[in-house]
Amino acid sequence: MQLAKDEAHELPLAAKVIQENCYIDDFLTGGNTEHEVIETYKQLSEILKRRGFRIHKFCSNSKTVRNIIPSELQEALFNFEEADINCVIKTLGLIWNPNDDYVALNVSPIDGVSNPPPTKRSVLSAIGHIFDPLGYIGPVITTAKLLMQDLWRLKLKLDDELPIEQLKLWTTFREQFPSINELRKQRCVISNKAATIELHGYSDASKRAYGEVLCTKSIFPDGTVDVQLVCSKSRVAPLKLVTIPRLKLCETMLLARLVEKTTAAMKIPFSTVTLHTDSQVCLSWFKKSPLALNQFVANRVATIHELTQDYNWCYVRSQENPTAGAQNRLRLLLL
Repeated sequence: MQLAKDEAHELPLAAKVIQENCYIDDFLTGGNTEHEVIETYKQLSEILKRRGFRIHKFCSNSKTVRNIIPSELQEALFNFEEADINCVIKTLGLIWNPNDDYVALNVSPIDGVSNPPPTKRSVLSAIGHIFDPLGYIGPVITTAKLLMQDLWRLKLKLDDELPIEQLKLWTTFREQFPSINELRKQRCVISNKAATIELHGYSDASKRAYGEVLCTKSIFPDGTVDVQLVCSKSRVAPLKLVTIPRLKLCETMLLARLVEKTTAAMKIPFSTVTLHTDSQVCLSWFKKSPLALNQFVANRVATIHELTQDYNWCYVRSQENPTAGAQNRLRLLLL
């Protein structure tokens, strides 16, 4: 960070990458044009070289950019001539195919159920190893979390074997889990050719779980539209009995926090940011002063007001809420 501060006046593109797109010892960045990316590569190499840092393992979805970078500085594990399975590299825990420019998850099969029989400890360990940073398989993770919650509700000891009902659910989940590797997600969620770009958030809740999803909507000059998933978030409902309206309120607060973090990270001037909920009760709470509400509702409404004061809240009918539809489709994938 000090290096970026010292050299920002001379190498501004590189300084910005160091300050905003550095993750431990990785840089994940890009540009709107090939020329911009090439210039960023040159500046980043130069700025780090001045302090003795050698940067390597470059990769890009542009052949023009790759041709500029010496072969010894490119990602050695990437083979552009091999089959699809070899044309991927790991990027912050995700699998990225630069040729086709998609990302995917690469999950390993979960150990079998017979040797030894699954226990609460082994199930919790397996679920804890599922890595889904952007929530691409949120409904799948929710299914696992609900099973985990059931095991805690049953008050099993860590080394107790699973009861018959939970064992059946876990066996089905374990057998179908590797099918996640078949999912493909387009990396680019916006287009430079779009006339306007909007961000839309949807949320939904049930008695057992709630979740939200963010999507970009690119509208092109000819009127065509492209919608892309950005990220999602899900949580299981607390064991303590909570009314549906209160769960809906928790769901909308989680959506507010998700959109705050996402807009800060993407730094895209969206023409509009619209958040949708199928709860008319929540929308009526949002119109009131927190001082007129009870403490549980008031605290969350105040947070939502603060985080979404520049955004629009809209009502969407439950039948048209894509959050619920996505959950159902991905659960069918596994169950």
